[in-house]
Amino acid sequence: MRFIDEYRDPDLVRKLLDAVKSLAARIGRPITLMEICGTHTHAIGRFGIRRLLPENIRLISGPGCPVCVTSISDVDRALYLAERPNVLFATFGDMLRVPGTGGRRAPMSVLSLRPWTRSPSPKPIRDERSFFWESALKRRRRPWPQRSKAPSGKD
Repeated sequence: MRFIDEYRDPDLVRKLLDAVKSLAARIGRPITLMEICGTHTHAIGRFGIRRLLPENIRLISGPGCPVCVTSISDVDRALYLAERPNVLFATFGDMLRVPGTGGRRAPMSVLSLRPWTRSPSPKPIRDERSFFWESALKRRRRPWPQRSKAPSGKD
């Protein structure tokens, strides 16, 4: 399995662990790290990483990533919008894999954005039938342009 098998090599793990211990000793004060995603927490427990770390490194579980913490009712609402005709619905790729009630998933027409993408097209979305679904974790700044207000009809 990619990115797991490499870390089953005892020599590589020992080198990485020595580097972590050396850095932690140089810092010399308590270090607190947060695992954001439940998958990280699971892997840390499964592979015994917590007990291998130096005493001054403490791991705490965080709020969870959007995929882990989004409620099924929010997923169902998003899928409802995404399935409407003539609707442009965009989200980050991880959210496309989250199933709704009964295992229902996003239609293939949903536009997936990479985190570094500013907009699904060069022009900002200015249509009331377009939606960008972000979930759970707040960002300091939006990774896409703000939608402009709907035209008022006045010139």
